[in-house]
Amino acid sequence: MSVSRYKLTMISLNNMTHKTPCKSPNVTFFAAPSVFAVLAAFAVLALSAMHYAKSAELTAQYDLDLLKNTQGGISTKFDYIDLLSLSVSDTHSFNRESQLSYFVSAFYSNGHAFSEDIVGDDHVVSNLEGGAQFAKLGEAWVDYQYQNLSILFGLYDINSEFDVLQSANLFINSGHGIGNDIGLSGRNGPSIYPYYGLSARIKLALNSHHTLLIAAIDGSPGDASTPSAPAISLSSDDGVFSIAQWQYENADHIWLLGAWHYTKSQALTSDTRFERARSGNWGAYVRHEQSLFTEVFQPQIKGFFRLGISDSEFNKYDGFVSAGINVSQVSGMRRDDSFGAAVAYTDLGDDFARVNANTVDGFANGELNIELTYRTRLHKYVFVQPTVQYIKHPAGIEQDSALVAGLRLSLQFAH
Repeated sequence: MSVSRYKLTMISLNNMTHKTPCKSPNVTFFAAPSVFAVLAAFAVLALSAMHYAKSAELTAQYDLDLLKNTQGGISTKFDYIDLLSLSVSDTHSFNRESQLSYFVSAFYSNGHAFSEDIVGDDHVVSNLEGGAQFAKLGEAWVDYQYQNLSILFGLYDINSEFDVLQSANLFINSGHGIGNDIGLSGRNGPSIYPYYGLSARIKLALNSHHTLLIAAIDGSPGDASTPSAPAISLSSDDGVFSIAQWQYENADHIWLLGAWHYTKSQALTSDTRFERARSGNWGAYVRHEQSLFTEVFQPQIKGFFRLGISDSEFNKYDGFVSAGINVSQVSGMRRDDSFGAAVAYTDLGDDFARVNANTVDGFANGELNIELTYRTRLHKYVFVQPTVQYIKHPAGIEQDSALVAGLRLSLQFAH
């Protein structure tokens, strides 16, 4: 069984979020005319923005993952995944109380599917994996801020603000970007990399510690059959995905409490020939980050955990739990280095196991991923990050555990 959907986080120069596989012919970068069309259009937009708005910021990032599955899974092979990310953003202030921001991004990916083809896991070993080769527009939104209120509209990655902790974004495994209980939900997932849906988001800062976020998004963002084209459409058949989150933050703690819902989803046990999609697909999550040993050790040490649930009537997995530790500023000489260890487990739903009992030899209770990683800066613009991941019961199936060794190379530029 192959992975059913992926994940990856907005380009924060360190992390990403992901989705549905759609195989495309493997072509090289220089043989893909659409790549040049997208990049040329984006270059014109970025240069125009920087010419007319001197404060505009242009960022470029190229990530390359070299991955080898040494045992278990579908096969023991080597492969690589790459992702070129470009973005331009700017903020215009009207007065001291109001301002307008915009953000536009574009991507190119070679479309290699390491988890889908080699490991077969659902956590997704690399958060660069996008399920298909594409050169496309990514996010494109405007955000109006007045005092403590922010209203955003456009193509938007919910994982840039919802269900995200910076300490967890160190890890290459996608499950630490957004939980599988959300990331694998819906017909085409929520609005996360690489398919973004038309969205409206409201953010209200209640005070210096408490923030409330609410968003309503196209219930089936993007189109896996045309991965390079942003499918911007609203249909009653697709419904609406809505999500709300309360956030508490102080110097040492972050708490996130969220809930989400689809107005249209197909139950796993329903006969699609006779039954229409209906409301009822929902879930909830809690995340926490805490600084540890702040008065004892020189490095910054942060621990985190996440608990999530989703409706097993609609989703393959009905539970998700993760935890980890992030050690940064390892020494005075290596202030940009970070080390991390994390575990993620996703629980297989009873309905999915029952519906697919005749197609799979044996289901496990769920899938477990354990990751060790270390990120270091080699140059002002260059980072490297080795990773080792152990995956038990890939895709929630009784099969040999996989052991993956990998190295990420990141080139980052901002102007």
